Order: sequence, then C-alpha cells, then structure tokens
Amino acid sequence: MKKTIAIVLAITAVLLSCKEPDPDDSNSTTITAFGKTAKVTGDASISDFDSLASKLGTALSGIDSTFDNLSTTEKNQLNNIMSRGIRITDSINAPESVNGVLNVGAGYLRSKTPTLILTEIFVLIDNHKFVVAAQGKVQLASIEERTVPVTQIV
Repeated sequence: MKKTIAIVLAITAVLLSCKEPDPDDSNSTTITAFGKTAKVTGDASISDFDSLASKLGTALSGIDSTFDNLSTTEKNQLNNIMSRGIRITDSINAPESVNGVLNVGAGYLRSKTPTLILTEIFVLIDNHKFVVAAQGKVQLASIEERTVPVTQIV
C-alpha cells in the first residue's frame, strides 16, 4: 500500500513538472500611475512586452498631476482599471474593455504615442466601460390582498 501511494505521488510530481506554462500569461509586470499599481499580463508571443508595458505606464502616468481634478466617476474607473489588471494582447486592437479589464493590442502600443493611448482610454472611460455596477438592496412594495365584490370591479 505504501509503495502504491509513493508511486502515485511520484507520477503526480512528474506530470505537474511537465506542465507547460500558460502561453497567454507568460509575460507579467507591474506599472504604477496616480498612486496605484496594476498587474500587466501579456501573450507569450510579445517579445517587447516590457517596453510596451512601460509605454502604457507612461501613458497612464500622464494624468498623475491632474488626477485630483477628475470627476469621481473618472477616478473610480481609473482605479478599477488598475485593480482589475491590464492585458496586452498580440493584436493591433485599440484599448478596449473586455469583461471590465483594459486590453490593449501590442501593435497598437507600438504605433501610438502615450498621449494618444491615454486619449483612447478616456474614450472608454467617457463611455463608462469600467464602472462597477452599484449594489444595493431593493425593497419591494407589499400588496395587501383583499376580496372585492364583483359589482365594484370596473
């Protein structure tokens, strides 16, 4: 019995060590802007990932000096972007919200200036793409049940 358990454990260890890294998340770093740090992940095929993440960080840092002047909604959405993480994809896609996460194509980042990148992110923010749905309690009205004579129904 002990021998069987040892063999099973050994096989499990070998299988786990043979697992290939997730090809979609092999690139990872962090960026900091307006006092918040975000995890940035990217496709394994992006060889210049670190420089692209840095460029994205430069773009977001462009609002460091004006962050306090933004509306509460804009600040909340920027904080949501940073807390949810950012994904750089192996594409030419402009910034987009995918399930509330900022996704930006590597080709797009290579070809645009930090100012234009930030402008495109603010287009999404202006369209409320990173708003968290408000959570609250809903109180339903109670309806009293009564019997009404048929002659009173109009």
